[in-house]
Amino acid sequence: MSRSSINPGYAARVRDEPFMAPPGPDIRCPQCKKTLGQGRVVVFYTRCKHCRKWVLLKREVDP
Repeated sequence: MSRSSINPGYAARVRDEPFMAPPGPDIRCPQCKKTLGQGRVVVFYTRCKHCRKWVLLKREVDP
């Protein structure tokens, strides 16, 4: 049974919900071993907020 047969006078409205990918593994600073974030797709350099060492992070950015 389709949605249009339930209520034939109106078009069926389906809610578009964004697909959220599951988070990747935790990324830790190689120097102080504290968690910096969760890795996904995009690769970039940032500084550790604890010891200020430069760290390569992998993270997904929403378009």
